[in-house]
Amino acid sequence: MVLLFIGGDIPFIDFCRYLGYLNFTVNSAYLKLLNYTMNKKIIFSTILFLLVSAAAIFILASEKKSPVADGTTVPPAPVGQIVLYYGSTCPHCKDVETWLKTNNVQAKVPYQEKEVYEDKANAKELLSTAKVCGIKDEKLVGVPFLWTGSACLTGGPDIESFFEQKISGKVEPN
Repeated sequence: MVLLFIGGDIPFIDFCRYLGYLNFTVNSAYLKLLNYTMNKKIIFSTILFLLVSAAAIFILASEKKSPVADGTTVPPAPVGQIVLYYGSTCPHCKDVETWLKTNNVQAKVPYQEKEVYEDKANAKELLSTAKVCGIKDEKLVGVPFLWTGSACLTGGPDIESFFEQKISGKVEPN
């Protein structure tokens, strides 16, 4: 093995120490790089954990709360009065609304329309009215929902059929 001494007069022991210093410097730089990489992984993991936690909290917080969760009670719709409960963004409600306008039902059969997604009082009234019809579980109450004055109907076809019969005189007045 041939050793080349830079500078010519460096004793062998000093040269070995010099190599040891280089080794230490290389190892120190490697350890710093390794530490930096580990810190990046820890930071990335922490950020990922926080994002997932925030998303979970947002999802749980945005779940629909029961409109009667505050414990107040609202009387159901009056007997003898026809009330159509609908949601502002409900596609089935839009279909019923289009059918009602196309057939000019409001001029033939008076009824009230009550929006329940934005109006909590209407939502509470809907749930109270559904209970009169025997629907105790509020998760089973959906829109479009029609209170005929004495009975409950849900879904577009049943509501449209009720109004068709009411217009033709086949349904007894309330």
